[in-house]
Amino acid sequence: MEAFVSLTALQSFLFYMATALVLTIIYVVVYIWVTPHPEFKLNLLPTYFEGDPDTGMLNDAFVRKPLLSRQGANIEIVQGSRPETVNDGPYGGEGYIIQAFNPLPEFDGNYLLVGCWLVASKGVGMCIREDRTLITGKDARFIPHVILN
Repeated sequence: MEAFVSLTALQSFLFYMATALVLTIIYVVVYIWVTPHPEFKLNLLPTYFEGDPDTGMLNDAFVRKPLLSRQGANIEIVQGSRPETVNDGPYGGEGYIIQAFNPLPEFDGNYLLVGCWLVASKGVGMCIREDRTLITGKDARFIPHVILN
């Protein structure tokens, strides 16, 4: 834990940028989902590559996301076999994943998302993002937190 506390601002920024880049490549989630280690799946929604026959297990409600995307761009929420919510953007040429749909909670017309960063199964940081739509986008409000000790 001391390693995180002693990082300089530049080191923290570079670490954040590197992890943000890796996490924007959503197909990492597919590989985690299909791994034979059930402990890796505890906090993930079922996720498959588009066209995988297992996507049929997701019923009529799912989210279609580009393999490479940022800030909610090119994401579609599909319910009843038709897109219900769509965010346009420049991504998607690389392909898509299909993920189970789990709607975010709504508070006063805003949708809340809580994210957590784990290192060696211990919480080291979290964030709260809030947006006016179910797809959290570039205009979402963001509140970061660090967990010390």
